[in-house]
Amino acid sequence: MSFVFLFWFVSTLINAVLANPVTRALYMNESPSFLMSEAQLTHWLSVTNASLTFVGDDPDVSNPLTRRAAQTTTVTYCTKRVGNTCGGECTVYKGGAACVDTSKIQCLAANKNVGFCDKKGCDGNCRTLFACGTFLEDGFCYAAETQSIVISTL
Repeated sequence: MSFVFLFWFVSTLINAVLANPVTRALYMNESPSFLMSEAQLTHWLSVTNASLTFVGDDPDVSNPLTRRAAQTTTVTYCTKRVGNTCGGECTVYKGGAACVDTSKIQCLAANKNVGFCDKKGCDGNCRTLFACGTFLEDGFCYAAETQSIVISTL
């Protein structure tokens, strides 16, 4: 009887851990569902009708042979949200640790967990992409009133 209980307990614990998108990603070598992979980002950039501006270290995200540093983060942030879709005028930042001041942002997506704040200079009330209140299509997070984005090397 105790073997059956132990088996049930261990299998329940494993299911609970793997149901969490962050721990599943760590154990299964996947990106957590709240992060946009490089492939998803490249696809979104190729099919969107948004007006795009590229800034940062290496704005050529269309070249798959571009050197990828472990400390490079790609963040896409846009000015319009229509339903569950993000668009309008979008900026794609690719680079290292920085505080990126923004204006009129409605939504954002990134390939790593970033913070977003309601004041310039990465000040004020800040949240992380992991703690996004409303996820949109294509890995975007509804982030109205964002004035700056915190990008870390961690």
